[in-house]
Amino acid sequence: MIPSPMDPAWEARLRDPNNPPGKEVLDRYPRSGVYDAKTDELLWEIQEEGYEKNFLFSSEFESWVWIQPYAPWSKLDLTLPALRFYHQDHLQREWAFSDILRSPATSYFYPWEGYWLKSASINGSQLHLTTYAREMRFDGNRFPLGGGESHRFDLNTGRLLHSETENSLVWVYPVSLGLFVLMCIGSWRLLRSRKS
Repeated sequence: MIPSPMDPAWEARLRDPNNPPGKEVLDRYPRSGVYDAKTDELLWEIQEEGYEKNFLFSSEFESWVWIQPYAPWSKLDLTLPALRFYHQDHLQREWAFSDILRSPATSYFYPWEGYWLKSASINGSQLHLTTYAREMRFDGNRFPLGGGESHRFDLNTGRLLHSETENSLVWVYPVSLGLFVLMCIGSWRLLRSRKS
């Protein structure tokens, strides 16, 4: 497998004057994709752009996944693709952020520092994926809310096999705040009644 030439870091390493074999690699494998090890023939090409962290491959390089690990919070567009499953160069299935992030995921309930993907690994013919739990931020403070997901996909088809969401604490904080406000009101009334 030859990484995508769209990866600037990879291409810079290959073109580095201190790396003479780099130019040979680019000349020998001009396109991103999977090549036959014996003949150097391009078997199939990768059209997706990205860095090494954007790709996971099966052991035989037949099935693979493109992952967008950074969530587009600046635009808050959860309809953008988070995962794409391929068999060779054929798209099998695409999943949007809104399909993967099932517990609250908005600008008020950040799941992470912009990164939604906690871990992703291939085990046989399955992709195992976990997301970061949500947190609420207020006045420089962070309040954990739980709600991270765990998904298992069929690597060959992109079909979701199993999904779990950890317990979410989204309602704990509003209820706690409400009780605190009621206690303050009660204390204020008690003090006021003692003064009268």
